[in-house]
Amino acid sequence: MEHYPHPADILELGEIGLRKISKDNKLRIRQSTLESLLFIANRSLTRQKEELRPELLILKMKIEELKQLDEHIACLEEEIEHTLLQTDGHLLLSVRGIGVVTAAEFYSELGDISQYDNPNQLIKKAGTNPIVIQSGGGKGYFGKISKQGNRNLRFIVYTVGKCLAQHNQDLKLFYNRLKDKGKHPRKIYVAMGNKFIKIAFAMLKNKQPFESTLEGYHIYNEYKKKLRYTKINQSLVA
Repeated sequence: MEHYPHPADILELGEIGLRKISKDNKLRIRQSTLESLLFIANRSLTRQKEELRPELLILKMKIEELKQLDEHIACLEEEIEHTLLQTDGHLLLSVRGIGVVTAAEFYSELGDISQYDNPNQLIKKAGTNPIVIQSGGGKGYFGKISKQGNRNLRFIVYTVGKCLAQHNQDLKLFYNRLKDKGKHPRKIYVAMGNKFIKIAFAMLKNKQPFESTLEGYHIYNEYKKKLRYTKINQSLVA
Protein backbone atom coordinates (compact mmCIF):
# COMPACT_ATOMS: atom_id res chain seq x y z
CA MET A 1 0.00 0.00 0.00
CA GLU A 2 2.84 2.40 0.78
CA HIS A 3 4.90 1.81 -2.35
CA TYR A 4 2.32 0.36 -4.76
CA PRO A 5 -1.01 2.03 -3.90
CA HIS A 6 -2.63 1.90 -7.35
CA PRO A 7 -3.85 -1.15 -9.31
CA ALA A 8 -1.61 -0.07 -12.19
CA ASP A 9 1.40 -0.55 -9.89
CA ILE A 10 0.36 -4.13 -9.18
CA LEU A 11 -0.12 -4.91 -12.85
CA GLU A 12 3.27 -3.39 -13.68
CA LEU A 13 4.95 -5.61 -11.12
CA GLY A 14 3.23 -8.72 -12.38
CA GLU A 15 3.45 -12.12 -10.72
CA ILE A 16 7.25 -12.21 -10.83
CA GLY A 17 7.60 -8.77 -9.26
CA LEU A 18 5.07 -9.55 -6.53
CA ARG A 19 6.81 -12.82 -5.73
CA LYS A 20 10.16 -11.02 -5.46
CA ILE A 21 8.68 -8.44 -3.04
CA SER A 22 7.20 -11.25 -0.99
CA LYS A 23 10.56 -13.03 -0.82
CA ASP A 24 12.64 -9.90 -0.10
CA ASN A 25 10.33 -8.80 2.72
CA LYS A 26 9.64 -12.32 4.03
CA LEU A 27 5.89 -11.84 3.57
CA ARG A 28 5.20 -15.44 2.56
CA ILE A 29 2.36 -14.43 0.28
CA ARG A 30 0.59 -17.48 -1.12
CA GLN A 31 0.31 -18.12 -4.85
CA SER A 32 -3.48 -17.89 -4.61
CA THR A 33 -3.15 -14.45 -2.98
CA LEU A 34 -0.83 -13.23 -5.74
CA GLU A 35 -3.29 -14.39 -8.35
CA SER A 36 -6.16 -12.68 -6.52
CA LEU A 37 -4.23 -9.39 -6.36
CA LEU A 38 -3.57 -9.47 -10.09
CA PHE A 39 -7.15 -10.48 -10.87
CA ILE A 40 -8.64 -7.62 -8.83
CA ALA A 41 -6.11 -5.08 -10.12
CA ASN A 42 -6.87 -6.06 -13.71
CA ARG A 43 -10.60 -5.54 -13.20
CA SER A 44 -10.37 -2.40 -11.10
CA LEU A 45 -12.65 0.49 -12.11
CA THR A 46 -10.58 3.19 -10.43
CA ARG A 47 -9.41 6.33 -12.22
CA GLN A 48 -6.00 6.63 -13.79
CA LYS A 49 -3.02 7.08 -11.46
CA GLU A 50 -2.25 10.61 -12.67
CA GLU A 51 -5.81 11.68 -11.92
CA LEU A 52 -5.46 10.48 -8.33
CA ARG A 53 -2.22 12.26 -7.46
CA PRO A 54 -3.76 14.37 -4.62
CA GLU A 55 -5.53 11.36 -3.11
CA LEU A 56 -2.42 9.19 -3.33
CA LEU A 57 -0.35 11.93 -1.69
CA ILE A 58 -2.80 12.09 1.23
CA LEU A 59 -2.74 8.28 1.46
CA LYS A 60 1.07 8.35 1.64
CA MET A 61 0.96 10.95 4.40
CA LYS A 62 -1.59 8.93 6.38
CA ILE A 63 0.57 5.81 6.09
CA GLU A 64 3.55 7.78 7.40
CA GLU A 65 1.43 8.89 10.37
CA LEU A 66 0.48 5.28 11.10
CA LYS A 67 4.12 4.19 10.92
CA GLN A 68 5.07 6.93 13.37
CA LEU A 69 2.22 5.89 15.67
CA ASP A 70 3.45 2.29 15.55
CA GLU A 71 6.90 3.49 16.59
CA HIS A 72 5.43 5.38 19.55
CA ILE A 73 3.43 2.32 20.59
CA ALA A 74 6.54 0.14 20.39
CA CYS A 75 8.44 2.65 22.53
CA LEU A 76 5.70 2.60 25.18
CA GLU A 77 5.52 -1.20 25.11
CA GLU A 78 9.26 -1.42 25.67
CA GLU A 79 9.01 0.90 28.67
CA ILE A 80 6.06 -1.07 30.08
CA GLU A 81 8.03 -4.30 29.71
CA HIS A 82 11.11 -2.81 31.39
CA THR A 83 9.07 -1.44 34.30
CA LEU A 84 7.10 -4.66 34.81
CA LEU A 85 10.29 -6.69 35.10
CA GLN A 86 11.41 -4.48 37.99
CA THR A 87 8.37 -5.54 40.03
CA ASP A 88 6.82 -8.75 41.30
CA GLY A 89 4.27 -8.27 38.56
CA HIS A 90 6.57 -10.13 36.19
CA LEU A 91 5.46 -13.34 37.96
CA LEU A 92 2.12 -13.04 36.15
CA LEU A 93 3.92 -13.72 32.87
CA SER A 94 4.33 -17.33 33.98
CA VAL A 95 0.60 -17.82 33.35
CA ARG A 96 -0.32 -18.84 29.83
CA GLY A 97 -2.65 -16.33 28.21
CA ILE A 98 -1.28 -13.35 30.15
CA GLY A 99 0.98 -11.03 28.13
CA VAL A 100 3.15 -8.12 29.17
CA VAL A 101 0.63 -5.30 28.74
CA THR A 102 -2.19 -7.27 30.40
CA ALA A 103 0.07 -8.28 33.30
CA ALA A 104 1.27 -4.70 33.78
CA GLU A 105 -2.25 -3.26 33.75
CA PHE A 106 -3.58 -5.94 36.10
CA TYR A 107 -0.68 -5.57 38.53
CA SER A 108 -0.88 -1.77 38.59
CA GLU A 109 -4.64 -1.80 39.23
CA LEU A 110 -4.29 -4.30 42.09
CA GLY A 111 -2.08 -1.91 44.01
CA ASP A 112 -0.09 -2.87 47.10
CA ILE A 113 -0.96 -6.54 47.67
CA SER A 114 0.27 -6.38 51.28
CA GLN A 115 -2.76 -4.27 52.19
CA TYR A 116 -5.08 -7.24 51.67
CA ASP A 117 -5.60 -10.34 53.78
CA ASN A 118 -7.40 -12.46 51.22
CA PRO A 119 -8.26 -12.38 47.49
CA ASN A 120 -11.96 -11.82 48.14
CA GLN A 121 -11.09 -8.29 49.20
CA LEU A 122 -9.57 -7.70 45.76
CA ILE A 123 -12.61 -9.20 44.05
CA LYS A 124 -14.77 -6.79 46.02
CA LYS A 125 -12.42 -3.95 45.08
CA ALA A 126 -12.97 -4.82 41.43
CA GLY A 127 -16.73 -4.95 41.91
CA THR A 128 -16.87 -8.41 40.32
CA ASN A 129 -18.30 -10.03 43.46
CA PRO A 130 -21.81 -11.43 42.84
CA ILE A 131 -24.68 -9.94 44.85
CA VAL A 132 -26.74 -12.34 46.97
CA ILE A 133 -30.44 -11.88 46.22
CA GLN A 134 -32.97 -13.00 48.82
CA SER A 135 -36.74 -12.85 48.88
CA GLY A 136 -39.35 -14.26 51.23
CA GLY A 137 -36.81 -15.45 53.76
CA GLY A 138 -35.39 -18.02 51.36
CA LYS A 139 -31.80 -19.15 51.10
CA GLY A 140 -31.05 -16.68 48.32
CA TYR A 141 -28.98 -16.93 45.20
CA PHE A 142 -26.14 -15.11 43.44
CA GLY A 143 -27.27 -12.43 41.01
CA LYS A 144 -25.34 -9.86 38.98
CA ILE A 145 -21.96 -8.55 40.05
CA SER A 146 -21.96 -5.53 42.34
CA LYS A 147 -20.03 -3.14 40.03
CA GLN A 148 -19.24 -1.07 43.12
CA GLY A 149 -15.46 -1.21 42.95
CA ASN A 150 -12.65 0.08 40.79
CA ARG A 151 -13.95 0.37 37.24
CA ASN A 152 -10.52 0.01 35.63
CA LEU A 153 -9.72 -3.07 37.68
CA ARG A 154 -13.11 -4.55 36.82
CA PHE A 155 -12.43 -4.08 33.11
CA ILE A 156 -9.00 -5.72 33.26
CA VAL A 157 -10.37 -8.60 35.37
CA TYR A 158 -12.93 -9.25 32.62
CA THR A 159 -10.21 -8.96 29.95
CA VAL A 160 -7.96 -11.39 31.82
CA GLY A 161 -10.83 -13.83 32.20
CA LYS A 162 -11.49 -13.75 28.47
CA CYS A 163 -7.81 -14.29 27.66
CA LEU A 164 -7.60 -17.25 30.04
CA ALA A 165 -10.80 -18.77 28.66
CA GLN A 166 -9.28 -18.71 25.17
CA HIS A 167 -5.63 -19.54 25.83
CA ASN A 168 -5.09 -21.22 29.20
CA GLN A 169 -5.38 -25.00 29.27
CA ASP A 170 -4.66 -25.22 33.00
CA LEU A 171 -8.03 -23.59 33.69
CA LYS A 172 -9.89 -25.45 30.94
CA LEU A 173 -11.72 -27.71 33.40
CA PHE A 174 -12.99 -24.68 35.33
CA TYR A 175 -14.09 -23.06 32.08
CA ASN A 176 -15.83 -26.21 30.82
CA ARG A 177 -17.65 -26.67 34.12
CA LEU A 178 -19.16 -23.20 33.86
CA LYS A 179 -19.96 -23.66 30.18
CA ASP A 180 -21.71 -26.98 30.84
CA LYS A 181 -23.91 -25.23 33.38
CA GLY A 182 -25.11 -22.98 30.58
CA LYS A 183 -23.45 -19.82 31.87
CA HIS A 184 -23.35 -16.85 29.51
CA PRO A 185 -19.82 -16.18 28.10
CA ARG A 186 -19.65 -12.80 29.86
CA LYS A 187 -20.38 -14.44 33.22
CA ILE A 188 -17.76 -17.07 32.50
CA TYR A 189 -15.14 -14.41 31.74
CA VAL A 190 -15.91 -12.63 35.02
CA ALA A 191 -15.66 -15.91 36.92
CA MET A 192 -12.36 -16.72 35.18
CA GLY A 193 -11.10 -13.26 36.08
CA ASN A 194 -12.04 -13.75 39.73
CA LYS A 195 -10.31 -17.13 39.64
CA PHE A 196 -7.18 -15.40 38.39
CA ILE A 197 -7.36 -12.84 41.19
CA LYS A 198 -7.13 -15.72 43.66
CA ILE A 199 -4.25 -17.29 41.75
CA ALA A 200 -2.40 -13.97 41.38
CA PHE A 201 -2.94 -13.13 45.04
CA ALA A 202 -1.18 -16.35 46.10
CA MET A 203 1.60 -15.86 43.55
CA LEU A 204 2.34 -12.29 44.60
CA LYS A 205 2.02 -12.97 48.33
CA ASN A 206 4.44 -15.89 48.14
CA LYS A 207 6.54 -14.36 45.35
CA GLN A 208 6.25 -17.57 43.36
CA PRO A 209 5.45 -18.09 39.65
CA PHE A 210 2.49 -20.08 38.40
CA GLU A 211 2.87 -23.85 38.59
CA SER A 212 1.44 -25.35 35.43
CA THR A 213 0.56 -29.04 35.20
CA LEU A 214 0.80 -29.10 31.43
CA GLU A 215 3.34 -31.36 29.77
CA GLY A 216 6.18 -29.44 28.16
CA TYR A 217 5.52 -26.28 30.13
CA HIS A 218 8.61 -24.35 31.25
CA ILE A 219 8.61 -20.94 32.90
CA TYR A 220 11.69 -19.79 30.99
CA ASN A 221 10.04 -20.51 27.63
CA GLU A 222 6.83 -18.81 28.77
CA TYR A 223 8.73 -15.61 29.58
CA LYS A 224 10.86 -15.81 26.45
CA LYS A 225 7.92 -15.91 24.05
CA LYS A 226 6.30 -12.87 25.71
CA LEU A 227 9.26 -10.54 26.18
CA ARG A 228 9.98 -8.62 22.97
CA TYR A 229 12.59 -6.11 24.12
CA THR A 230 14.40 -7.87 26.96
CA LYS A 231 16.87 -10.70 26.78
CA ILE A 232 15.55 -13.10 29.40
CA ASN A 233 17.84 -13.98 32.28
CA GLN A 234 17.58 -17.48 33.73
CA SER A 235 18.00 -16.06 37.23
CA LEU A 236 14.75 -14.10 36.78
CA VAL A 237 12.69 -17.28 36.54
CA ALA A 238 14.83 -19.60 38.66
